[in-house]
Amino acid sequence: MNTEKINVFTAKLKKFASTDAFCFILPFAVLSVWLITLILRGKVEKASGYYILHYLYTFDRGFISRGLPGEIISWFTDTVTPELTVKISTALSFMLVFSSALCIGYALKRTANNPEIRKMIVFFVFVLAILPVSFRTFLVDPKFDKVLWSLSLVSVVLSENRKTLVLIPFLCVIATLINPVFLFTSMFFISLVLLQRFYDSGYSKLNLTIC
Repeated sequence: MNTEKINVFTAKLKKFASTDAFCFILPFAVLSVWLITLILRGKVEKASGYYILHYLYTFDRGFISRGLPGEIISWFTDTVTPELTVKISTALSFMLVFSSALCIGYALKRTANNPEIRKMIVFFVFVLAILPVSFRTFLVDPKFDKVLWSLSLVSVVLSENRKTLVLIPFLCVIATLINPVFLFTSMFFISLVLLQRFYDSGYSKLNLTIC
């Protein structure tokens, strides 16, 4: 009887593993468990020294580089404590987990009929996860760079749909206001994705304009 139940459960699990939902749920579950483990171990760092300034910059006296995060924070509180920076960093880490799982999920979904490429994607994600300076570093980092990565990954996902393409430039503007380094890093990555989209769409004028 137990063997029969195990076989039924295994069959259902295999069926679920072949669905599109599984492609998104698996990376989200794995990354969430990983992040929660880091939180419980107290690994999420608090901002201190130079980096606390990123939480304090505002647009009170005009435009300033990296002023957007502090400006938003100032809407809700007049005092920025180390404990508050930990909470903000943790919330942004969950944002990064969600956007990463979304992007990985789309990659797994698109390669459902190509096992070889899917294996390469899984291997690539695994390598990124275990590198000394990579995804796991961004999860505990108190800086706002994880927002840049999140916006970049979301932009890639939005490029998959013609209706959401127009949102990408707005996300790029927000990312630039958070940290101008975005112009020399992730924006190139997004541009390459949009160029590929332009080519795949048969040289669509909309894709070219967005790019």
